[in-house]
Amino acid sequence: MLHEKIIEKYYALLCERDLNGLLTIFSVEATVEHPIFGTMAIEGFLRKLLDCAKSHEQLSITNFFTCETQPERVAVFMMAKFTATDNTKFIENAVHIFDFTQENLLKKIIVVIDTFPFREQYYSGPRKSDSI
Repeated sequence: MLHEKIIEKYYALLCERDLNGLLTIFSVEATVEHPIFGTMAIEGFLRKLLDCAKSHEQLSITNFFTCETQPERVAVFMMAKFTATDNTKFIENAVHIFDFTQENLLKKIIVVIDTFPFREQYYSGPRKSDSI
């Protein structure tokens, strides 16, 4: 239950665009694996996310998934409504997989989304496939 509250806080702070508040719930070595941005340290990822999205209007959790054998991991099926800096509006369904430290700080997020519908509009930088 504590992990669920921390995840809810993550989404609330993201909607508030509170970078400093967000950083308080992550370990210093935290990372994010994202299908568009690749693997990044948490602060760089959050700055990138806040720079690319003008606002997050709604982040709704549909389900939490936990596992007895990995209590430090929680998966979330969620829906996000956000506006990019060019005022394009997006709605995405996603799975976010959160890993926690023993101190109940977030140490990793794995983002699972279908990037095809908005990849070109949302991110114009080099793609992971461009470097192969």
